[in-house]
Amino acid sequence: MSYFFQVLVLVVIASTFFGPHLRHTWWYCSIWAVVVLIIRFRYGTSGEVLFYSNDQRYHSVVTSALVELGLSNDWNYMMRSGRLAYTLPAALLHWVGFDTVLGLKFVSLLCLLGTGVLATRMLNESGTDDKVLFRYLLLLGPVGLFFSTLALRETSMLFLTTFFFLTQRPVIRAFVLLAVTTLRPHLAVALMVGLLLAPLAQFVARRLYYLAVAVVLFVPATLGNAGYSVGRWAIDGGDFSLDSKWLSSEALTRIFSNLIGVQFLTADSSTTELNFADLMLARIPFFETILIPILFSMTMLLAPRLSILRWQIFAAFSFYLGLVTVTDFNSFRQNVPFMTLFGLLVVTEALLPSQSLTRDEMVQRVETSS
Repeated sequence: MSYFFQVLVLVVIASTFFGPHLRHTWWYCSIWAVVVLIIRFRYGTSGEVLFYSNDQRYHSVVTSALVELGLSNDWNYMMRSGRLAYTLPAALLHWVGFDTVLGLKFVSLLCLLGTGVLATRMLNESGTDDKVLFRYLLLLGPVGLFFSTLALRETSMLFLTTFFFLTQRPVIRAFVLLAVTTLRPHLAVALMVGLLLAPLAQFVARRLYYLAVAVVLFVPATLGNAGYSVGRWAIDGGDFSLDSKWLSSEALTRIFSNLIGVQFLTADSSTTELNFADLMLARIPFFETILIPILFSMTMLLAPRLSILRWQIFAAFSFYLGLVTVTDFNSFRQNVPFMTLFGLLVVTEALLPSQSLTRDEMVQRVETSS
């Protein structure tokens, strides 16, 4: 089966399945198909996995190993390196005849569309799903489509993180958490921290809202920083030590840069191939990478609300910041798992403050309808 025909078949499958639940699915799929074909014919079978990020090559190798060897008996490897929530579906596609890398990209597309369905269900309750601005916010606009054309796990983490917080069923949350663990273990820990700390944050916010914001920003972030040190010690061994620069001016700058989507300004020049001017130019077509974090931060500061979902997301993201801001590869990709949730909170708690339903009531109604 030719590559072009495989792409066509996958577009028909995705459009048929998601079309009844998500408007403009055909356009999303068509753009995806065009970009995927351009990448393939421009860079070839060996070069496409090196386009933008060589993580694509890693996913391709792992998926090929699953196809040829099956699941390994080394569950430590499978959980830490196999990234099964992303690579296993692609392996299944390969078994039925699809190209390995194309299968990974199709999984990325399905996760983006699945995130769109979750967001649309939420917005159906607020009467805003037909408005282009809100769709742009919630589906990440060009960034979401861009990542769906790559063999990367970003849209998988986006879908699972969104699903984790929008469902209220403990069993489903447990399965989602397990799936996230296979993709990025520290993200799974962050989701649990958000779930556990939110009631306390909500309690404090009822009395001193801005104190709660400060506490939920720095306490989980400090725990996340300590968690990173613990993780490195557990994996690499050696002497255990905490980051001596934590809460220094440099660390605080990196944290706040993530909150407004400009973390690339604090990145070590050795970790990026682009200069400052190129990085800024890249934000023109992908300006939602800055817009959404800024709107979310403004919502937290200027639109005080007590919904439990707000505090779950903020606590989880703060813990996650404590982890990722001490790494050498802190980029806007680190924010992607939370972007749709940020957009939902902006829409339902800041742009539509007069809605009769609370944010938590809408979650309950969506959960019931699904």
